[in-house]
Amino acid sequence: MTILSKDWRYIVVPAGTGSTLSSQGSVSVVEYPTGEYVGGALPVIQTYPTESTTTLAIDIRVATASEVAFLKEALFGWAEEPMKTTLFTQKLYQDWGKPLYVWPGDNYVASWYGVSGIGFYVFVGYDSTNYPTQEVLI
Repeated sequence: MTILSKDWRYIVVPAGTGSTLSSQGSVSVVEYPTGEYVGGALPVIQTYPTESTTTLAIDIRVATASEVAFLKEALFGWAEEPMKTTLFTQKLYQDWGKPLYVWPGDNYVASWYGVSGIGFYVFVGYDSTNYPTQEVLI
């Protein structure tokens, strides 16, 4: 089961579903096709896109590969490999929706469970001090 919270509202999403990309500030739900999960595991984004196609003023989109690389260095540039990758991977499963890095203009990146799976998503047009959160109960 997934629980989404925003502005003191809770939306309960049955197991096997996840939040979709948001447009115009609303969060909707989509059901994954059968067989999407291997051994009951949640899907994790393996490859991030090279560029963003977002044109909406309010959106939750998958981070680009360069944004993910920047985030990894910003958070754990002090660590040596393989510790850097280990610490960074753990961020995928902590505090979903909490801003990990805020860019000028208040857009920020956070871990999120969206239609592409668990990964890093960029929140465009959202307030980084009153952000949407997720709690995924596995």
